[in-house]
Amino acid sequence: MPVRVLSAGLLWTLAAACTSLKPIKPAEYIPKYGPDVVWVTASDKTVVTVADPQVARDTLTGTRKGTQEQVTLPLTDVRTVSAKLPDHGKTAVFLIGMGALTTAVLYHFWISKEGPNTAGVDCGVYDTATLGHAAGSPKPDC
Repeated sequence: MPVRVLSAGLLWTLAAACTSLKPIKPAEYIPKYGPDVVWVTASDKTVVTVADPQVARDTLTGTRKGTQEQVTLPLTDVRTVSAKLPDHGKTAVFLIGMGALTTAVLYHFWISKEGPNTAGVDCGVYDTATLGHAAGSPKPDC
């Protein structure tokens, strides 16, 4: 049972990791969802990774990711702001791929090992008299 729970948790974690960097409206998105990191493209085309972003009036503030350097950018000097958002297309592709992989593994380890008999179980008959059964009598309980 713990292996199933761990596998399901891993699957959901990986599925949740299917994200893409998408443009957002910082004045609306940041206060509502509070992302940990956003990527800001300034008007001079430089990209700044801002951790713990905050929007106060017309200014985006935070710290440069990986440092403690404060970042303050007027929204008028910002071209785009992007954040990681769930990508349902990537998630669907991931889940379809996992289903195909699971099917292939199940086929390889169980179904393909069953042999070529497609007519069902055939127990056959005794070739010689064995344990009180006459030669040619059907084998029971196979």
